[in-house]
Amino acid sequence: MISESKFSIHDLSRILPKAKKDLPRFNMPFELGLDLGCKFYAKKNKRCLILEEKPYRYKEVISDISGQDISSHENDPIQIVKVVRNWIYKIRPQKKPKAYTIIWDLYNEFIYDFDKDMKAENLNPDKMWEIPFSELIDLMTKWVKSKL
Repeated sequence: MISESKFSIHDLSRILPKAKKDLPRFNMPFELGLDLGCKFYAKKNKRCLILEEKPYRYKEVISDISGQDISSHENDPIQIVKVVRNWIYKIRPQKKPKAYTIIWDLYNEFIYDFDKDMKAENLNPDKMWEIPFSELIDLMTKWVKSKL
């Protein structure tokens, strides 16, 4: 997927261990490294958004990332939506996305509808992984098309 995708988003703040005795998860920095390597060696038009909780915190653990544009989100979901929305606008201004506040409201509306639909089928909305991923994508796609 990394070699085929033109866009990617990596949140480096998601590497913290789940418990004190656990080791940190390094999937995100590893995948970012693969993505940047792909961009450098093969796919020159590849665009990567790198997120971090606090500005410049990444310098404590990954020094070879200089020259990348890294956005912080303060671990605030609304701020994450705003940062991602603004990045999409920056790379594709001809297809201006909706305002981040509208996207946030639509996201919450989707979650409400999804919870209601899951419960109607006697499924736990907190365990969305219990339905096939392709079905989840179909549900999301149908919902989005109904809102356009």
